[in-house]
Amino acid sequence: MSKVDFFIAGAPKSGTTALYTYLSTHPDIFLPAHKEPSFFADDYPNIGGRLKSLNAYEKLYLNNSKKVTGDSSSCYLASDAAPSAIYRYNPDAKIIILLRHPVDLFISEHSQLLYSFYEDIEDPFQAWQMQEKRSSGQHIPASCREPMVLQYRKVCAHGTNLKKYRNIFPQTSILVRFFEDFIECPGAVYRDVLKFIGVPDDHRTDFPKVNEAKFHKRGGIARWLISPPGIFGPFHAKLRRYIATSNSPLIRSIENTARKLTAYNSQKGLSRSLSDNEYDTILKEINNEIRLLSSLTGKELSHWMKRAR
Repeated sequence: MSKVDFFIAGAPKSGTTALYTYLSTHPDIFLPAHKEPSFFADDYPNIGGRLKSLNAYEKLYLNNSKKVTGDSSSCYLASDAAPSAIYRYNPDAKIIILLRHPVDLFISEHSQLLYSFYEDIEDPFQAWQMQEKRSSGQHIPASCREPMVLQYRKVCAHGTNLKKYRNIFPQTSILVRFFEDFIECPGAVYRDVLKFIGVPDDHRTDFPKVNEAKFHKRGGIARWLISPPGIFGPFHAKLRRYIATSNSPLIRSIENTARKLTAYNSQKGLSRSLSDNEYDTILKEINNEIRLLSSLTGKELSHWMKRAR
């Protein structure tokens, strides 16, 4: 098979799921139903849904006749391994990076990890403060199969993460867009992406909200559907990998039923919040990343240096 053409590399909670959803309906684009294969992120070995062999990864793309193919895995941006691994796989690959104000991203990502049972500290500032201990293996939730996702500073290090790709790929092979622009004018960003990956405009006009913050109505049921604890976790991960590459109608039916149960057991809600002092404390820790990002992209980001009151 031909190599995957483009990669939506992240950051998480920055519009990647929405972009994946919009692009999936384009007549010239193939994106697998298994949204985040995460194959090239060797340093996130047990992140949910990750495929661990090239054979399993390429199986996702068999039997399609679309003009271009893509991979949307939000862990690729924070990953130290992914940029060089993607380049070795396809040096002509196009890299799409969506970025969001890092503290707002952290708040949203923390909420998502609570929903996925990878996080168990409900207060976001306490979770931020716990990163050093967790990096040494302490206070890892029983249902968290990949502790690297709890290193929030890493996912918020936009300047450093972009530079990793800039050091390997030509600048012309990387498209950077910002969440605030995507929210304000999704059609413009969508068409920028189409032009970048070399497919014609399909004149899409509908850009619904996707992957909004949500919570479980019944956490016990959701835990077994999403990330069961203990010895059941690795079995669940293997099952997800099998489902991802299966063409069996029965398996697809079971997967769709599980998705419907999860959706039925979910409700929309607001992410946990930070006090002004907590927000400013985190912002001071990562303001050098904002400055670096601004210098790399040429985008004025002074409004990111303080919280909108």
